[in-house]
Amino acid sequence: NRVYIGRSRGYDQMGLADEAASLSVPLQSYVNLERMARSRRPAVVSDTRADPEWVITALGRHIGSWAGAPIVARGQLLGFISLDKQEPNSYAPAQAERLASFAAAAGLALENARLYAEQQRLAITDVLTGIANRRHFDLVLARELSRSRRFRRPLGLIILDLDNFKAYNDAHGHLAGDELL
Repeated sequence: NRVYIGRSRGYDQMGLADEAASLSVPLQSYVNLERMARSRRPAVVSDTRADPEWVITALGRHIGSWAGAPIVARGQLLGFISLDKQEPNSYAPAQAERLASFAAAAGLALENARLYAEQQRLAITDVLTGIANRRHFDLVLARELSRSRRFRRPLGLIILDLDNFKAYNDAHGHLAGDELL
């Protein structure tokens, strides 16, 4: 429910890079974004100066025409893509529809990246304890061996075997066993 600029282009040329980087305001501050958040549809403000709902801010006082589209994945709003120009009437609904197609592809790409990262995390951690598993150990060991060779530095490895750990788990419960680990 907050708006911030994740990536931008052009604000540095106007001396607004710091303002863009530090923007963090309630979504309700921008009627056009709030409307897109509710409708999940693209929007166009052809002439911001003629639109009574357009909020002129220090960061957006240069905007004459604006187009935007929501980025949605699995029904969840992830963000927005927005374009602006100083000249009024630069954007029309047709551009917003193309922007919406791009935003849909971006939503799929972001969701795929999230799912891939989650699969990677699940592949290297124990589901119950959240502790790194053998696969993670093998990956880290290979990386550290490579680093040791590359920098020609010695590498030490300590492996501990906890005798009767199963008995401890059985006697005190898995949560206590997880805590001990």
